[in-house]
Amino acid sequence: MMEYKYIHDKRGYENIIVSFGSLVGLFGGINSGEFRKTLNKFNTDTLFIFDDEQLWYLKSIGELSEFILEITKPYKNVGFLGSSMGGFGAILLSMYCKPISVITLSPQTVIGDYKRNVFGDLRFSKFEVNIMTFDGEHFDLSKFDYYSDIHIFYGDKEPYDSKHAEHMKDKCILHPIDTDEHNVAGVLKRSGRLESSILESFSFLSFI
Repeated sequence: MMEYKYIHDKRGYENIIVSFGSLVGLFGGINSGEFRKTLNKFNTDTLFIFDDEQLWYLKSIGELSEFILEITKPYKNVGFLGSSMGGFGAILLSMYCKPISVITLSPQTVIGDYKRNVFGDLRFSKFEVNIMTFDGEHFDLSKFDYYSDIHIFYGDKEPYDSKHAEHMKDKCILHPIDTDEHNVAGVLKRSGRLESSILESFSFLSFI
């Protein structure tokens, strides 16, 4: 039984974007479906996945991977999308599901003690206590090989997000954005660049 909540919007397209929710993806306990309005403008079905336990998608990775592969199997093109914790999840699950492309916005690429001790990044620490029961195998995403084109959009003036992005420079395509905000998706949206960034990274999409 799938332990994660999800919403699968079937609209009859041959493309699907799997979107991983972030820590702020819950409003009043209701799954928000981040990027839903934006993705509805493109020729794609969507699968929104939510980690309500705030475990950085580390719980039951095998089961979650199998679920995503089963849902996305009928589709011609598959992309992953996520911001912050959702960006970590998108990169993590791409190892197993191998989508064509992955878009992440201000993702954590290292979590746990290393993030705090080496990066000096204490953000989200009150949430990270939830992951300390895991063995740490997946805490550093730079240790793995990937089969997808992975894009990281991040604020180049946000000191910690820059460190997380540069930690993956040999594995990913980096897109520095002129901002000190963690909410890079919001920055791109306000400047009218979010949709074009999605189109450039998911080359199989087009406007409907």
